[in-house]
Amino acid sequence: MQPRRQKQQNPKKPTHVTIKILLVAMFLTIGVVHAQDFEGEPSDDPVLVTTTGNAYVREFPNPDPRVRTITLRPGVVVEVLGINDNGWIRIGVGTVKGWMDRNYLRPLLDPRTFMRRQRTPALTDAHDSNCPPHSLLECPRWGCPNGQKRPAGRMNIRKNGPPTGTLRQIRLPADFLALQSRAYQAFGKAAKLDAQDRSKLEDIGEGWYVATVGYLVGTAHPNKGESVNCDLTDAAENDVHLTIAASPGANPHQGIVAEMIPQDRNPKWTTGRLNALQGREVLVVGQLFYDNMHRVNANPARNLPGQPPRCSLWEIHPITAFYVCKQDTCNPNDMTQWMALEDLPE
Repeated sequence: MQPRRQKQQNPKKPTHVTIKILLVAMFLTIGVVHAQDFEGEPSDDPVLVTTTGNAYVREFPNPDPRVRTITLRPGVVVEVLGINDNGWIRIGVGTVKGWMDRNYLRPLLDPRTFMRRQRTPALTDAHDSNCPPHSLLECPRWGCPNGQKRPAGRMNIRKNGPPTGTLRQIRLPADFLALQSRAYQAFGKAAKLDAQDRSKLEDIGEGWYVATVGYLVGTAHPNKGESVNCDLTDAAENDVHLTIAASPGANPHQGIVAEMIPQDRNPKWTTGRLNALQGREVLVVGQLFYDNMHRVNANPARNLPGQPPRCSLWEIHPITAFYVCKQDTCNPNDMTQWMALEDLPE
């Protein structure tokens, strides 16, 4: 005899307004920004929603009833961890993480009141009261104002590297697009990642020691205050942001982000030297990092405010070496054809 399958209760169909509010909660509440000129840094605050009916939490965004973790009753408060384009929301509640049909979720109207009532350490982890510090030397590896154990703090620890393993070559843009697809499948868009999730990212590529060949497009510039560098605003205490694309005529939206961090940065790695390299082939070496707190911004006709133009959230961050081709095009396996950025004449 075949076991009887549990029948999932059909929720009241959400109105267009309800779905719109839920999407705003996921994309805009996450998108609160620090004061920066060039890009917004999302808030680390949780986005909370509630269940509207008995609903499965599934291991994958798949309606197959055999693939589920638990069933949640109506009125359970869960945190939004990511979304996909097919109506699935990645949620977390307690120790459980998984995917739910968005039709079973609605916004929590007063998440701050809920957080105070629950007094949940995971949600109320205190921010660093000594932020910003007086200098970068006093900035902890997890930055500030976020706490060490919060998702943004863990992300900042990873941001600064160092990379691990043997050097791998990855191609622009194909390999970065393939990596993006794998990350979306695992965590969705607007993803919030805890320590367990960042560990899973290592299986996809985060932390790898990589090199890619391309061209500097757009303008290299220092950021203007990020939590990873404790919101300090001096150019010498911020990452230098650049965009690398597969061809010199590419739009920055077709490229990927690479960053030179201020810690032990070569003093000859200046924006002046970098911006003089327009049209020249470069070889960028460093750590492969996934910037999950931003969004892909690949369409110049629909530019996303506060989001750096790029075709993938995978970055080379930090850059550990930067080379310039001595001729029109160079072989990345023959370093005699390349010159280090710091060795270029002023």
